[in-house]
Amino acid sequence: MVSKEMFILVTGFVAVLSFSLGVVWQQRSHAEPVEKVAAAEPVIAQSGEFTLSAEYVEDNEWEYEITGSFDNQCPKFDVSTERIDSKPEVVKVKMVVYKPADEVLCAQAIKPVEETGTFEASADSEIEFVVEESESRPTVTGLPALEE
Repeated sequence: MVSKEMFILVTGFVAVLSFSLGVVWQQRSHAEPVEKVAAAEPVIAQSGEFTLSAEYVEDNEWEYEITGSFDNQCPKFDVSTERIDSKPEVVKVKMVVYKPADEVLCAQAIKPVEETGTFEASADSEIEFVVEESESRPTVTGLPALEE
């Protein structure tokens, strides 16, 4: 008698388990596929004495950091980004360094640079880094140059 009851119990358990697994499998096979965006590899680019490190964060947002140093305390700089619509998309990060006039005396001490920012671009964008030198900062007519 024990074996007949045991047989019915085991058979019932297997039937319930099979039914449950079938329902779960059917729900998963009809689920909407989730599109995964591959994470972009971090970008490191060198231009002169400066290094750009850029990393894709999410939702078409990148964070960047520019590091390096000047050999004296006088230079100033501006950073801009330009997105060029192409396949693949290209983002140009441009650092313009404004050197003082020759007659300006500058303290000869290392001036570290750490500039951070963000820009929008797709995960598969190409990132370019350019450092340009300029003699002086642009000024608005009639106004003196900006001081930092």
